[in-house]
Amino acid sequence: MGGTSRASALERRPAHQLGKRCAGRCPTRSRVSRSRRDGYDAFSKIWYAPCDMVESVAHWRASMSNDEAQSVKNKVYWIGYSSKLLCLTNDVSILFDPAFSQRASPLSFVELSLRFPSAATAAQLPPIHIVTLSHNHYDHMDKHSIKAVATRFPDTQFVVPLNLDLFPRKWGVPAASIITLDWYEACEVKRVRVGCTPSQHRSKHSTFDDKEVLWCGWCVGWQSGKQQPQPASTREKPTLVPFSWTWSSSEVATAAQQT
Repeated sequence: MGGTSRASALERRPAHQLGKRCAGRCPTRSRVSRSRRDGYDAFSKIWYAPCDMVESVAHWRASMSNDEAQSVKNKVYWIGYSSKLLCLTNDVSILFDPAFSQRASPLSFVELSLRFPSAATAAQLPPIHIVTLSHNHYDHMDKHSIKAVATRFPDTQFVVPLNLDLFPRKWGVPAASIITLDWYEACEVKRVRVGCTPSQHRSKHSTFDDKEVLWCGWCVGWQSGKQQPQPASTREKPTLVPFSWTWSSSEVATAAQQT
């Protein structure tokens, strides 16, 4: 092709694109030993506990107004399986992969129950400002949970990877409430920067849509004070600083084994 190598041609494509389907250039996920996978169960037995999210978050926010407010940190709640709630000290709450249903299956008569029930319901959540979805597997993108959150908090902003927006739109989330991002893109919502990062996974929601929707990880950052707001989105590859908190399935297993 005019002296242009295949490698350089691929580099000019979007991070996710390989023909019609998504195919990232990250190394493939290595096989995880059974003993390490089973660390999830050990972690769950230690840390899983149903709670009243509204009461818990309200108590945490109240602590920010006392004399020790300077020592109050951002709060993370593991709701269950894929769902995490991140409460920032700037009064913004971010919900990752909400899945409050007790099963993850495309068929009502196929019972694929999650190993641990959700520790909270959509009705027990504090105000949610941002919802992120990482991919379209049923155990991470639950139709009933998304509809419940969108109905209860109509001003919530959804941030999703490329092509995944068709699902929440089909379930009643307004298009204006959904931001789609490619790998290495970022957006700003309520002075919180949300970045879409590569991940080692795949997407599939039905028999015929294998890898047609992008999958991703998310990074979140925010600054208080009088900093100028950043552009709504950017296609420039961001520079990531060290993270103060991370979450992945491998870290869950490792934490369980070290406990």
